[in-house]
Amino acid sequence: MQQTLALIDADGFYCSCEAAFAPDLRGKPVAVLSNNDGNVISRNQATKRLGIPMGAPLHQVLPLIEQQGVQLFSANLSLYGDLSARFMQTLSQFSPQPLEIYSIDEAWLDCSAIPHADQLSFAEDIRQTVNRWVGLPVSIGLGATKVLSKVAMETAKQRADGIYALYDEDEIDAILAEMAVDEVWGINIRLAARLAGTKRSPGPVRSALDFKRAPDPWIRQQLGIVGLRLAYELRGISCLPLSQAPPKRKQLMHSRAFGQDIVSLADLTDAITHYTVQVAERLRRQQALANVLGVFLGTNGFKKEQPQDARSATVHLSAPTNHTPTLMAVAQRLARRVYQPGFAYHRAGVYLLELAPDTHQQLPLFDLPPEMIERQRATMALVDTVNAELGRGTLTFASALKEPAWKPKQAYLSKRYTTRMDELPWVW
Repeated sequence: MQQTLALIDADGFYCSCEAAFAPDLRGKPVAVLSNNDGNVISRNQATKRLGIPMGAPLHQVLPLIEQQGVQLFSANLSLYGDLSARFMQTLSQFSPQPLEIYSIDEAWLDCSAIPHADQLSFAEDIRQTVNRWVGLPVSIGLGATKVLSKVAMETAKQRADGIYALYDEDEIDAILAEMAVDEVWGINIRLAARLAGTKRSPGPVRSALDFKRAPDPWIRQQLGIVGLRLAYELRGISCLPLSQAPPKRKQLMHSRAFGQDIVSLADLTDAITHYTVQVAERLRRQQALANVLGVFLGTNGFKKEQPQDARSATVHLSAPTNHTPTLMAVAQRLARRVYQPGFAYHRAGVYLLELAPDTHQQLPLFDLPPEMIERQRATMALVDTVNAELGRGTLTFASALKEPAWKPKQAYLSKRYTTRMDELPWVW
């Protein structure tokens, strides 16, 4: 049985999430902004046609945005994360095999068991179901390998039906001949320059087709075994199997720029406390414990007229833990250590290192008895369960309740329709 992989991609994901709860936005230009409303990080097709580039600073494109009536939104990460989970859950209904989640808006599905003659209708069923159940438009690329499904996806995005199957060898070569080598998944501009500039090149390697046809020894010499696998994938030989479970992260970090610069230790400690609550929640979601905690902060490098400072500190915990109060106490102590008066701090973060599975917890030698550790674990499980069911922040810690003066700018924030009871949409 020949392998066929379907890559499902939610079109303009952040913008589509906003349009899912505001149908009047469909067909209109929409853009979503980054933290502190600084840069454009998501655009729908209508916005792309206006020439607004990805990553553009808002102050540079704001005149064009206002002139063209582009609808702006601050990043609503609670909404996007919840709709992503619903999107992936919907896709999982279409295969007995687990799908591989590649990003917040992309996943691979193995549809090898579906006859070739039925795969296009199968893909259309996926599109209609996701649109009906989640409210998101998707594009689907089908191919014999991951890389070829990526190539098919780029064509699918340009089609009205949003589906493209890439099976025919001549058709594959025709598309690859028009595709620059740095557009191949896994080959960036720097690697493409290496392929084009080496003196021992078998010929100009500028297109994806050139790369596909290059000799194996030469590809391995230039890009190693990873590059050779990409070439094999373009030839229809699968070298990148589906991963049924995402790899566990070896470190976690929560970092943000402030809505306004911080000059006081009290405000900085409040920020560090909030960040620690967030990163500890992610740590427990990964079912892991942290051995090392670190804190960093820095001023705004773009404000050359102000004194500049950047500092960090780490501490090795007495025992690995994911207990939020314990991590908060350590983070606050580090915040007091790194803070220096006389600076206007613009960014800070908390990071956790040397993560270990929570199934093998080392007990502290002098600190807490085992029954206290079990009580901490039960408390955190209760907090996470309540917040998962009733919305983040339903249960939190007193030191994290204060409305922060440094809260990131979100002038265009929509409601968290799916995770907050008080922000549910009303239908009249």
